[in-house]
Amino acid sequence: MAQALFQKAKQELSPELVYHSDSAGIAAFKGDAPTEEAILCMAKRGLDISCYRSKPVDKKLLVDSFLVLTMTSSQKSYLLYKYPPDSKKIHLFRDYCQNNNDITNMDIEDPFGKSFSFYEEVCDKLEENIYKLIKRLREE
Repeated sequence: MAQALFQKAKQELSPELVYHSDSAGIAAFKGDAPTEEAILCMAKRGLDISCYRSKPVDKKLLVDSFLVLTMTSSQKSYLLYKYPPDSKKIHLFRDYCQNNNDITNMDIEDPFGKSFSFYEEVCDKLEENIYKLIKRLREE
């Protein structure tokens, strides 16, 4: 969902930015389709993610990336442990977007297996922070 929301916001706000987003998971299996809840949540925002397929994080993805943003601090810790040479580019998504704001819990919980309303809450958090991310990327 974050990947689709980023691409949409980037196109609307700053199409000149040369950044491209990708998505991978620590516990993801290759080729899984998005959940029905994710598809519906994105459709409400004018996005079709039904063709997206999951993939696991791998070394090539990290090496090829300028910036790696994780949704949870445990994901960040795992990537820092597994890929120490890439540690300078690995950040917690909300923390990076907020630029150290006063939010106490910077994690965005995975909505998998939760209610549609929880998916909506996650999408709202993603959208809010993606706008801040794009602003930060424009400034860098």
